[in-house]
Amino acid sequence: MSLAQLQAFIGHLRQNKVFEQSDIIRIVKQMVQIDRRIGLLAVSRGYLKPEQVNAVLNVLLNNIQLKFGEAAMQLQYMTQSQVDEMLKLQQNDLYLFSQAAILARVAPPDRMAGILKDYLKAAPPDEPLVESKERVATGRKVREVLSNVKTVAALPGPAQKILAMLQDPDVDVDQVAKVVSVEPTLVALILKIVNSAFYGLRSRITTVTQAMVVLGLKKIRQVILTAGVMDKFQNIPTQQALKIWDHSIHAGQWAKEIGMALTFKETEEMFISGLVHNVGELIVIQYFPAEYRQITSLIEKGTPQIEAERRSIGGTHADLAAFTFETWQLSTETIQSAMFHHHPLGLLENVQNLSKHALILNLSVSLADMEGTAEEFEIMAKAELAYEPYKALLGNRDVDMGRLYGRVNNAVKELKRIFA
Repeated sequence: MSLAQLQAFIGHLRQNKVFEQSDIIRIVKQMVQIDRRIGLLAVSRGYLKPEQVNAVLNVLLNNIQLKFGEAAMQLQYMTQSQVDEMLKLQQNDLYLFSQAAILARVAPPDRMAGILKDYLKAAPPDEPLVESKERVATGRKVREVLSNVKTVAALPGPAQKILAMLQDPDVDVDQVAKVVSVEPTLVALILKIVNSAFYGLRSRITTVTQAMVVLGLKKIRQVILTAGVMDKFQNIPTQQALKIWDHSIHAGQWAKEIGMALTFKETEEMFISGLVHNVGELIVIQYFPAEYRQITSLIEKGTPQIEAERRSIGGTHADLAAFTFETWQLSTETIQSAMFHHHPLGLLENVQNLSKHALILNLSVSLADMEGTAEEFEIMAKAELAYEPYKALLGNRDVDMGRLYGRVNNAVKELKRIFA
């Protein structure tokens, strides 16, 4: 539907005082935030689980003739009627405006459906849904980028092998230790961690097997993954790498501390999610230099980073990270955390099948963004305010964010010494 037709509908809403002007402004702002890609729209409606988007994309890479909806039906994730509904929502601004009104809580679904039905009785018939040349070109670019990502995504061999072993809950610790022991870099890193002030052990650990017993397999997995990422992205300019690394450590530690405060069990997995959530950004910088230059140019001209990435590569660094983590066989929670770490909370509230883990990471990334922006006491106050909108979604539990801020800072200083 054309912009003129949407404007006519908005004029109808104003003239008949269906919504207040302030509500219409809220809806338009919400509409701008909605990701129009059919996969994300299907996730918001609960037709797809977030991690299933990557499975559909993998099918598309193997069959260039298929469209997203066709691949989703082939996998039996979606029905024809659901795909048709998403295409209408994706390409028809009138329906997208209606969805935005629901998300902005200006009108419930039933009322919005009634308003739309009454308007369409007198309105011109819908225009046929024809995919624009720009959308087709973007689709081709997305497939090209994802195909290249799949080619370069693999972790270094040793890390990949050890992580595969650690997937087995009954893995033999001695076998893992043997594989790790032939990698001097991994041995040095593991011993450095286990003998650090983090653990404050009275006697020094000198063997990988001892270290694994002290750290546990979950912590070892975290160390191996971290080392693998550091090894893989060695060609990032130093200042950029340090900036991304600093932000990632803060996000990971915030996620871990919040998870512990809320008595979640998998807090080490939350730390991993924070530590690797920006891998997509590293992929763009190292493996797509031309596109990265275009993104940088757009940002310098005032385009927000996420929009600049969509224009240049057809998606965002968050999408690339989620796709990469699927190939690394990371947890569903870590994949979701990467995919949604930049989404506004108002949209996340309506995402079906979203883990609490991903919500905590979304909050943790915004907290990490505060680092260095103000004095400590100001950041502590901002952290308290930042938690409030998430509180009901995380069980209405009170969290002393100021106290956590001190814990995060102390932990980050030690982590930066370990991984320096």
